[in-house]
Amino acid sequence: MAQELVLITGGTGFVGYACLVRALDQGYRVRLAIRNESSIEKIKTAPSCQPHLGSIDFVIVKDMSGETAFDDAVQGVSYVIHLASPTPGPDTVGRTSDKILVNA
Repeated sequence: MAQELVLITGGTGFVGYACLVRALDQGYRVRLAIRNESSIEKIKTAPSCQPHLGSIDFVIVKDMSGETAFDDAVQGVSYVIHLASPTPGPDTVGRTSDKILVNA
């Protein structure tokens, strides 16, 4: 494995966070794609991440629906665990879930 790098999206959610901790415990380096900077501090202060802070880096992807949204995030990674999903916003009012989640 030799410190392979894993990109995890959705790492601040319930399942994503469990995957984050598991990957760190197994010795992987993790690049966590997050939507906003406030999530960084939440991850850094979480007790289960404390022993692994040197193995986590962050990339902010504000809008995951863009065609090139993850281009920078995937550079140098060995694996991708994609658990994030678009969140409803002003442009999704009145649309059905099949239209909102088409990119998920």
